[in-house]
Amino acid sequence: MTSCSTLCLVPSVIEYRLAQGLQMGIAERLEICGIGVIASAIRTARLLEEFRPRQVVLLGIAGTYDANRVLGDVIQANQVSIDGIGAGEGSDFKSLGDINLSPLPTHISTIDDTIELEISGDVHLLTVCNAAASLRQVENRLRRFPTASVEDMEGYAVALACKLAETKLIIIRGISNLAGVRDFSQWKIDLAMEQCVKRVNQLLKETRDA
Repeated sequence: MTSCSTLCLVPSVIEYRLAQGLQMGIAERLEICGIGVIASAIRTARLLEEFRPRQVVLLGIAGTYDANRVLGDVIQANQVSIDGIGAGEGSDFKSLGDINLSPLPTHISTIDDTIELEISGDVHLLTVCNAAASLRQVENRLRRFPTASVEDMEGYAVALACKLAETKLIIIRGISNLAGVRDFSQWKIDLAMEQCVKRVNQLLKETRDA
């Protein structure tokens, strides 16, 4: 078993290559956690067991619900919720909490579908099982989570794995697109990752120098 102070995770090969190309050399360990809630939960749990990090940083791209937010902006989440696990779909969807089933094991203190992160941030991140394909789908999600402003597909799963391992987690995402817009010519993936890596490098430098 090896160990590291900070384990940085990205969901995809594309994000991994961009992070490497942007000289994210300050990170002790950069690994791919996988795309989506299932892959990222399993992979993160295994990486936590292997490296026993003091903290985890999840970084990558995300879609915003706020049409006024500039693409390339970087957010740091202070809470993350999960949507899409329950019964029904669209306006008929019911979360596990709605049907009186807890989405978490009983030994986890959080009993609803939101995990608070012990960091300084001001963004409610919503983890979804599939990215929004339309503005109508975004509207349905905001009805259920009116304070959410950004969506991703891994944050909650990684947060749960870290919570079970009692490991600090920081989530930093670069805004690459407006959620619900599937025209990839409008996305700014490279810019979002560039700004995201800059924020992570700054954060890790401050942590190292503290």
